Amino acid sequence: MFQRCIPRTTRILMQSRILQHSTKHQRGLTTTQLDKNDVKGADARAPRFPGATAPFTSNPQVTFAENVAPIPIYRVMDRDGIIEDKTQEPKLGQETVKKMFRDMVLLNTMDKILYESQRQGRISFCMTNFGEEASHIGSAAALTPDDLVYGQYREAGVLVWRGFTISEFIDQCYVNVDDEGKGRQMPVHYGSKKLNFVTISSPLATQIPQAAGAAYALKLKEGNNRCVIVYFGEGAASEGDCHAALNFAATLDAPVIFFCRNNGFAISTPSSEQYRGDGIAGRAAGYGMASIRVDGTDIMAVYNGTKVARDYVMSTNKPIILEAMSYRIGHHSTSDDSSAYRAPEELEVWNTVEHPINKLKNYMRSKRWWNEEDENAFVKSIRKQVLSQISLSEKKPKPDWREMFNDVYYDLPAHLSPQFYSIFTMSKQEIPHVDKELDLSNAGRGVWLVKVPKYIANKWEKAPGNIDVGKLKISKIPGQKAQVSLALSDAVINLDPAEKIPKDHRLDVSVVTKQTLGVFSHVVPGKSDEVVPESEKLFMEGRIVQKLECRPYADNCYMKLKLESIKRASQPVRKVQSLEKIVHNYKPVSDHKHNIEYKERKKTEGKKARDDKNAVQDMLFNAFEKHQYYNIKDLVKITKQPIGYLKEILKGVCDYNMKNPTRVCGS
Repeated sequence: MFQRCIPRTTRILMQSRILQHSTKHQRGLTTTQLDKNDVKGADARAPRFPGATAPFTSNPQVTFAENVAPIPIYRVMDRDGIIEDKTQEPKLGQETVKKMFRDMVLLNTMDKILYESQRQGRISFCMTNFGEEASHIGSAAALTPDDLVYGQYREAGVLVWRGFTISEFIDQCYVNVDDEGKGRQMPVHYGSKKLNFVTISSPLATQIPQAAGAAYALKLKEGNNRCVIVYFGEGAASEGDCHAALNFAATLDAPVIFFCRNNGFAISTPSSEQYRGDGIAGRAAGYGMASIRVDGTDIMAVYNGTKVARDYVMSTNKPIILEAMSYRIGHHSTSDDSSAYRAPEELEVWNTVEHPINKLKNYMRSKRWWNEEDENAFVKSIRKQVLSQISLSEKKPKPDWREMFNDVYYDLPAHLSPQFYSIFTMSKQEIPHVDKELDLSNAGRGVWLVKVPKYIANKWEKAPGNIDVGKLKISKIPGQKAQVSLALSDAVINLDPAEKIPKDHRLDVSVVTKQTLGVFSHVVPGKSDEVVPESEKLFMEGRIVQKLECRPYADNCYMKLKLESIKRASQPVRKVQSLEKIVHNYKPVSDHKHNIEYKERKKTEGKKARDDKNAVQDMLFNAFEKHQYYNIKDLVKITKQPIGYLKEILKGVCDYNMKNPTRVCGS
């Protein structure tokens, strides 16, 4: 092999030169800027490819994945909570471990109640964290409060550790005015600026390149002491955004922890069908990145692994992949039924002996830091707090609809303004104003409901408010029904002298007995005050006791008015328009040209007669002797035969040619 021909000192010198050249390249030199001194003292045949630093070999070598040792899974304690290597036990005090346990139990208890709330139809969606509590709490405990967190949708435990309250969790899921997300997100899509937890986004893997960019920006700040951690599942690692983020962080040295929660399932797709390599941590070497793999059900291993990862990224300003191996005990979400793709026996193991809460409980029992009475009392207290908060959060009003348009643009852009004002208009109609008092001081007064002809109504509408519109005359003779008439005032009749209307009318009176009808008036403020609904007033003007129908007398004035009305009604609304030339109306298609041409051609040519079959075949053979290819329409023009008849003849020729040759056998 070529490597054997190079002395050891020369190989060391080559590696040194490669490192020196890499340093120069980082300072701004390109890989082609080599001078003679760069290779002085080294073998001239040493590889200098810009994309690799491996040595040459004279033997073709294939690297098989099964020959590469898998990255081991780091753990501190077994399923019984026993520390396997005392040197690896983290130096955590009793109160810290108790907080870890309480936060895991809180998360587990709250998840159960929220899941049931969704099943009862009280919230629209829910995702649980069953089986992954240690990955959340253990990693969060190893970070500083200033470290920036990008979550996927199953990292609620990180927020629990950092102090996100039960009320904040429930308000977000029930989408009310106290929701930090202002009602813009689905349930369990949390976010907290004060806790340095970036709001969760539903689209898969979008947070990974965002985290890489944020880490790179933090690195550029002088005296930076913050790192970035981004959580995602092994399913999200198959997205293109994940590759882009890993390559970005590796090539630009961004201090970010890529925390992969490998819980075994990407919705219903098991990890065995998701990838063929050594998990997600196994991909780190291909990016030139460090990696570590831990037992995600062992909170001590997660804590230590995250501590090591954070120390590494902060000391080197380089990224690292941390893969936490766990098992998703719950359904992917409330839209999923995991019983369709995994066995109950498998689930039972992970929900009992391999459960992260049970492992930590066993560890605390060995330390005498735990007893069953305290745990039961704590669970009871948490359930009471969560249920009490749900009853409060349900009663809170929803966020104002205007929040849909806030916090994105400084000034509302043109394409959103019409939407805003459209909703604004609808909201004024649909959302009731503040309660208004009804003035009932005239509720006992009797009023008459008078029905008048349209021409009187038009006159009254034009009349100013300071003139009399008419006078009522009531004539009552003992033993007879009262006679009521209406005489319009001269002021009303003279409003439009050109329009002659009857002055005197009779009123047919009927008493209201079996109905209770009221008359109300609504005083609306002027336009300048329309935004102040409190100034609107409602009055009850009285109770209808009689109905009156106004009918004109059949005098000459009324008959003339009626005749003019009939003449106006008899005039057609649509007028006849004379055209200079005749217009033919055809069926509504885009182009009538082919229809017209076809009809004209059919008239001139007449119906085509079928010629003798042999004569047509001769015409076809003569045509194909001249050219090899024809359109059927061209053959119709040549033979002047119907298209159906031509197809029949051509099919017969084809069938004849497809038959096997006739064999003549002799005796």
